[in-house]
Amino acid sequence: MLLNRYSGARDVVFGTAVSGRPLTVPGAQTMVGIFINTLPVRAQIPIGDSLAAWLRKLQDKQSELQKHEHIAPVQIQGWSDVPHGMPLFESVLILLNYPITTALSERNRSLRIEEVSWFEQTNYPLTMQVMPGAELLLKIAYDHSRFDASTIERMLGHFQTVLEAMGAESAPCPADILILTEAERRQALKEWNETRREYAGHQCLHELFEEQARRASDAVAVSYENESVSYAELNRRANKLAHHLRNLGVRAEVMVGICVERSLDMAIGVLGILKAGAAYVPLDPSYPLERLSYMLEDAAVGALLTQEALAERLPSHWGHTICLDTDWGTIDAEDSLNLIGVVTEKNLAYAIYTSGSTGRPKGAMLNHRGIVNCLRWMQDTYNLDESDRFLLKTSLNFDPSVWELFWTFSIGGRVVIARPEGYLDSVYLAEIVV
Repeated sequence: MLLNRYSGARDVVFGTAVSGRPLTVPGAQTMVGIFINTLPVRAQIPIGDSLAAWLRKLQDKQSELQKHEHIAPVQIQGWSDVPHGMPLFESVLILLNYPITTALSERNRSLRIEEVSWFEQTNYPLTMQVMPGAELLLKIAYDHSRFDASTIERMLGHFQTVLEAMGAESAPCPADILILTEAERRQALKEWNETRREYAGHQCLHELFEEQARRASDAVAVSYENESVSYAELNRRANKLAHHLRNLGVRAEVMVGICVERSLDMAIGVLGILKAGAAYVPLDPSYPLERLSYMLEDAAVGALLTQEALAERLPSHWGHTICLDTDWGTIDAEDSLNLIGVVTEKNLAYAIYTSGSTGRPKGAMLNHRGIVNCLRWMQDTYNLDESDRFLLKTSLNFDPSVWELFWTFSIGGRVVIARPEGYLDSVYLAEIVV
């Protein structure tokens, strides 16, 4: 039962030591010499049988096999399907039921044996010895190259748990007996599941950025080649874009596409979309036209942020198209104040499309709350600060870009956008690598 729980196999094999003296041979008990043999025992853990019924079947089977206990293991291996060179079993169960302990404890004989000690070693990685008596004693000998002491201690605890369950007044079916000790059950069900964390407030992604923009307005937020922009300036530009999108009718849950080359426009565009209350849909400029067209239609994109050099190559769609470079004069005339209360943490933050390797690409959607919770955990775990730098090396179409951008913004660090040749352009390749 222990091997079943450890291996997950209902059909298990282990070795056991037998006397090897055939009782049918006259005078077998008076013959001198070691007849001990180590033979495989094969047992199946039943699904429906009661414990008593299963043990009776095992006992009957072992009694039937006893007449063959003189057969050499090499013969059994030859009859089996176990390939030559592979062991029949790697664990041995030995019942030490000869009366040596009783004999040693008797002091009324003329012969006295004192200071008995012994050293034992087997060829098997695991040897379990069972010594009957007023109390059942269990001992394990093990190969130190295969197991450590803590593993063996746990194994003994599991063995004891199984035996106690079998000896209980209402013993369960063999398949239902648990091996975990009470301490392990408490650890698995309670201690390891005490993962709840209370995160202050109900912030959205862009609000994490706005918090840092108030705290350290002059700190550099994003760098690309020789250009840099501070938190305050990035916040101001993103606010103008957000107001512009709002004037075009963009609201919460509206999908806004962003298809730009790697530049500061990437950060401005993503923040502007989120500040407007919408969800961003990244569109890689290197994607085939058919794929871009499918994504625009499938996401029902209400507006598209791009650059003039890309606009002519993009498929047509029913929403607004805004070029962040040539249309900036119009955008720059908008209000630069933060928009308040246009979205909650339960609203959608993005929809990133899969590679489509198992069919048509699918938009994976996530709300602000889920991402912020993950960012909080990451910060609790790795504890970065504003002196750290993040290299934005992945495409916006690859979801690690979310953590690279917003984990940095949440701690007031700097995002360094890699040059096009410095990152994996293809989202397909990036997904394979990861």
